[in-house]
Amino acid sequence: MGINNKNKMTEDQTYTGKDYTTSGFPKGKYDNCIFNNCQFNDTDLSGVDFISCRFVACDWSNAKLGGTSLKDVHFEACKMVGTDFHDCNKLLLALKFDHCLLEYASFVSLPMRLTVFKDCKMREVDFSNTDLREAEFDDCDLLRTVFETTNLAKADFTTAYNYSLDPASNNIKKAKFSADGLKGLLIKYGIVVV
Repeated sequence: MGINNKNKMTEDQTYTGKDYTTSGFPKGKYDNCIFNNCQFNDTDLSGVDFISCRFVACDWSNAKLGGTSLKDVHFEACKMVGTDFHDCNKLLLALKFDHCLLEYASFVSLPMRLTVFKDCKMREVDFSNTDLREAEFDDCDLLRTVFETTNLAKADFTTAYNYSLDPASNNIKKAKFSADGLKGLLIKYGIVVV
């Protein structure tokens, strides 16, 4: 009979330069671990628990996240092209993104209140029906990012750019925008802001 590693706990470890694209990623729980320059692209991370972990310069493009727990996880300078976070475990989900490339990623219907995105390139990301109350988009490029029935109450867009969102189909109560960014709220109306 094979060993079930699903409940194996790994704590306080640092992994550098690991390529999980061919070897696969060992199932289990990872608490307070650091992953530096590791390859997770197209890797099945389903059912893995990451708690208080840090990923630095890792590639998570197209990673499979069915039931993956991401509790207090910090991504720094990571690449996440086509990553579907929608499938991850929603319980205690807490993420932070710093200097990341998030293109074609999906966060549909996730509870992401207070999430910080700092200096991220977030093109064509889908935030449909996502709870982004009090989220911060600090110096983020949001070109063609989708906000549809998204809760953006008290979200901070003051330094974000290239966004376009419809105030009529999103909750933007007390959200912060710079005067330069107001045109991103008016595109639907065909108004030219100069």
